[in-house]
Amino acid sequence: MRRLVVGLSLAICTLSAAGITPALAQHRVSAMLGVEGWNDNETSLHGALLLAYDSPPLWHGGTFGAEYNTETLRLTFNNARLGEKVWLNALVGAEYGFAGLLPDYYRDGLRDLGRGFNAGWVQALVNTKFEVAPAVYMELELGGRRWIFEANDKTDPALVLPPETWVFEPRLRYTGWWLAPDAAWGERHRSYARHRGIAAGAELGLDMRATARPWGARTLDPPDPRNDPGQAIVRARQWLRAGWQLHGRVRTEVLEFAALGAGEDDLTRDRIGGMNPYVSPLAGAPWASWLSEKYAAVQWSWHVRVWDDLELGPLANGVVLVDPDRTGAVEDVGALYGVGALVDWRRGPWQVDLRGGWSPGVSERADRPAYSVWLGVGWAQGFGG
Repeated sequence: MRRLVVGLSLAICTLSAAGITPALAQHRVSAMLGVEGWNDNETSLHGALLLAYDSPPLWHGGTFGAEYNTETLRLTFNNARLGEKVWLNALVGAEYGFAGLLPDYYRDGLRDLGRGFNAGWVQALVNTKFEVAPAVYMELELGGRRWIFEANDKTDPALVLPPETWVFEPRLRYTGWWLAPDAAWGERHRSYARHRGIAAGAELGLDMRATARPWGARTLDPPDPRNDPGQAIVRARQWLRAGWQLHGRVRTEVLEFAALGAGEDDLTRDRIGGMNPYVSPLAGAPWASWLSEKYAAVQWSWHVRVWDDLELGPLANGVVLVDPDRTGAVEDVGALYGVGALVDWRRGPWQVDLRGGWSPGVSERADRPAYSVWLGVGWAQGFGG
């Protein structure tokens, strides 16, 4: 199984680092197995296997967490209170082989393994969050990463690998949080929150690489000349999550993401496509079909509680992005959209998510129907305390 670990969803990244979620009163173990597939016989399933542990409050109320997610290991210390309105967070992590889904290269919804390669990294960061106004938070994050690359048995010999390099990654985030409490904010096995209220945020980041040079499929046919990063990469990201309870059994949600970057390459661009929680969603597209640093995406969904804690409903999503054909034509702008449906079932410690859909735009580009389905099953249990 293979998984994309990107932190594409700034909402998830920001909230986990921001210390908004409450501390657990117990030790907790969590597990989640997710699989996504689409109607492409040339492409294997992609999946995620998550195993995690979270501690009760320790030093200054902070909690220790350990998470193994397929090929990625992260150790965290979150929400240590340094003052009435100041929190400290820290993380060390490593990923091997499938970082950023870089072994899978897609163009127009079709896979080209000759342009893929193995990628990994080691990372460390510290994050300080300040409550600057009621429900409004500012975060300063300082971190570093070491990238590691290697060709695999499918990589085209003409492909130029990125240089292995150290990267300094400072981030500044601003978050407004007016959402009602939901179990998904504090339980790792629940991938999708049930939104009631509104939250929004923005991130400004800078990647300072020790080494930068052009890389990628620059001489293949057709060429992909987009990967010519600068040593200083500027990143801006923005997100919004909102939900309204229209009736005791009916709720509607809107999710929105946008990005604007300068000097980025496929190591840092956001991943778009698929129905899983690790990408900017596009129903019908294979997992991470598009990589972009200039795009805007939105999803609108309806959630009807039909029985117990079981929700069903339709969804639609759309993306507008620059250079959709991966040719380096930054003046080209493409629009893609998808439609589908969701199932969200919470039953005690269990979580089941099923999402599927179809994209007319991806179908046209790939010259065949484009359907995708994501199935996730999670479980968690507290003990001790």
